[in-house]
Amino acid sequence: MSILKYYFLRYNIIRYINLVIKSRVKSLKVIKVCESTVYTTDDTKIMGDVINIKIDGEKIHLIDILGSQKDLKGVIVEIDLDKHGIFIDTN
Repeated sequence: MSILKYYFLRYNIIRYINLVIKSRVKSLKVIKVCESTVYTTDDTKIMGDVINIKIDGEKIHLIDILGSQKDLKGVIVEIDLDKHGIFIDTN
């Protein structure tokens, strides 16, 4: 998938989500969709635009905004909400 198609699809998904939420919640003022990038502790990118993380012991299940999924073993050691980064120790 080209980068242009990716950002076009991402923009339209976010726009659709915003329209659905606004139609169901009349008092909503601002809607923000927060994606994060998941890295290993040595700054290697594991997955971008992650919107859902499920933890089951040492198993971590990641889902991005397009629905791609990735499972890995590790422990979350840091969550940086300001920079939208999540760091996992995979050792």
